[in-house]
Amino acid sequence: MPDLAALTLSDMVALSAALRRTGSGAQSMEEVADAVVRQLYDSLEHAEQRNCVLVRFFKTHRFDQLDGSAQHSARALLGDEVLSPTTKCLTLLATAGDEPEWNDRRLSKGHQAVPLVSDEMIQRFPMISQLISQLGVETSALLEADPELVVRLDERTYNVFHVPVAVGSAHIPSQEDFVVPHGVRSVVGFGGMLASGDLFAVVLFSRAHVTARTAELVETLALSVKVAVQSFARGPVFRDEPSPSRASRPPGTHQVRAVEQLLEVHERTVEAQAATLELAHHREQVRSNQLRALADATVLVSATRSLEGILTLVKDKAREIIGTHQAAATLALDGVGSGNDRLVRRTNQPLRLPGYLGVPLISRTGMNLGLIQLSDRHEGDFTSDDEAIVVQLAQFASVTIENAVAYAREHDLAAALQQSLLPESLPEVTGLEVAVRYLAGTDDVEVGGDFYDVLTVSEFEVALVIGDVAGHDVRAAITMGRVRHAIQAYAIEDPAPASVMKRLNRFAAHELDAFTTALYLVLDVRTGSVRMVNAGHPPPLIVDSRAGASAYLECDPAPPIGVRPHGDFVESSALVPDGSTVVLFTDGLVERRGESIDVGLRRLRSAGASAKDDTPEELLAHLLATLPGSARPDDIALVAARMTGLGAGVR
Repeated sequence: MPDLAALTLSDMVALSAALRRTGSGAQSMEEVADAVVRQLYDSLEHAEQRNCVLVRFFKTHRFDQLDGSAQHSARALLGDEVLSPTTKCLTLLATAGDEPEWNDRRLSKGHQAVPLVSDEMIQRFPMISQLISQLGVETSALLEADPELVVRLDERTYNVFHVPVAVGSAHIPSQEDFVVPHGVRSVVGFGGMLASGDLFAVVLFSRAHVTARTAELVETLALSVKVAVQSFARGPVFRDEPSPSRASRPPGTHQVRAVEQLLEVHERTVEAQAATLELAHHREQVRSNQLRALADATVLVSATRSLEGILTLVKDKAREIIGTHQAAATLALDGVGSGNDRLVRRTNQPLRLPGYLGVPLISRTGMNLGLIQLSDRHEGDFTSDDEAIVVQLAQFASVTIENAVAYAREHDLAAALQQSLLPESLPEVTGLEVAVRYLAGTDDVEVGGDFYDVLTVSEFEVALVIGDVAGHDVRAAITMGRVRHAIQAYAIEDPAPASVMKRLNRFAAHELDAFTTALYLVLDVRTGSVRMVNAGHPPPLIVDSRAGASAYLECDPAPPIGVRPHGDFVESSALVPDGSTVVLFTDGLVERRGESIDVGLRRLRSAGASAKDDTPEELLAHLLATLPGSARPDDIALVAARMTGLGAGVR
């Protein structure tokens, strides 16, 4: 069970997945809210004691749509003042806690429904006032129901309400009869805006101390809860409400559920890998400290990460320092060797004889890795000083060899993590053939942040997405997953390129520490019309194999995502001829060391013009085979979509 006082990345990933699944099979938002608060209340604990004293789920709701109990509670708070039917009330939708009465929203005496009739009324409830404020909502805008509020707040989904010390806080009421007797130490909450324009918030009253770092991790849970409840943004909200007909359900509901299923698969993989990567990262830091203590030896092997290269350098350095005609550095699996070699490996002890010096390579666990063997000394026999020098070199070589093996394993895990965050399958669209490729760079074992996606955003429109997160490490891969999932969520609600990229830019500027180049293109399969926004990314290539021609689509330039928090994005439009193929790619396809990217772009355009009239899969194979250089300094992601005739829609 995760501990709220010491929440880790892997804990957050697992909890995020669990919260996202709470909407599965639910018939109302209230059912999802109940599952959310119950999951948080039951799953967070330390030493078999629940972290949370009380967990509550709030949602703003019109007064005339509340049930009788909630309306009565709202009227009681206002006294003689008359409530308008359209007055928004911060409504308790679900609750779970230590006391029996804290597990039924209808038993709440003061928070069942709080009417938000004025700023003065909100100020009478300090926790609610602070909650709304820290979630980034201006109370005046909330009261006025500004139509722009939905967009502005949707961009701030990840804000957090955090009171690190609850005792004595002016923002947490009921100090004497709730906070103190129940041991509430901290309060943390998260929330955001739904497609209906209503605010939702989840608040945890914790007996564990919640630090600012933990609050930063908790804030990412808001998107998981939002995905879980978004299907019911326009109803049904309460259990006793009739379910709307299929035709009246909010647009994109089926897409939300598809995203849920996709993310569920991804997160199960990430959950297992995140724990392993955290442990590998910790061990790597320890190894780095040990390597720095042997600065001179580090110079020997810093130029290579391969086992073969390390062994060659260690062998050559040993021969130079000691002064011998023969030297070897071998691993235990390289062969049995001579009788002396076998003795060194079996005993894990140095062996010095006339004309022979063998020193074992030993792992931190005491396992034999191999040995360094010297013979035919230039002058005289081997001395004890020779043995001591080679022992020090062997100790350093052993650490370096283990480091190289661990680094290779970490790369495999990181590569698997990155692959798990890319789409597992592509949608089928009548009138459109789609192919994708992802190739890891070959010049370095680190992974990058390249990503792609293909999304059906309406009956006849498909969004093609390509991007590259700055960096080449596990963090870049994880950030890539967050960016791609954010694009999916934004595209579900409003697939317009300018809208998606504007909200993504706000999210990246406030929540991520790396900028991203991205191209988001919406293609109408009926007409071939294209709407797109390019944020610092290479332009899309249009290939007409039948005519033997290719050209880049012109697009108004915009800075990379996350560079300017409040920047605007202007859509560009174009037309893709029937039978042509749109190719989106990352810069790893065209960039080569020592030359301008313009040279690579011209080379790619020529390669496109020489392509045969074939499928997108064959076109991508042709481009990769035609462009020179087998060594790739960076990862490559490609998406190819070919117009095959007037489309009939998404299947």
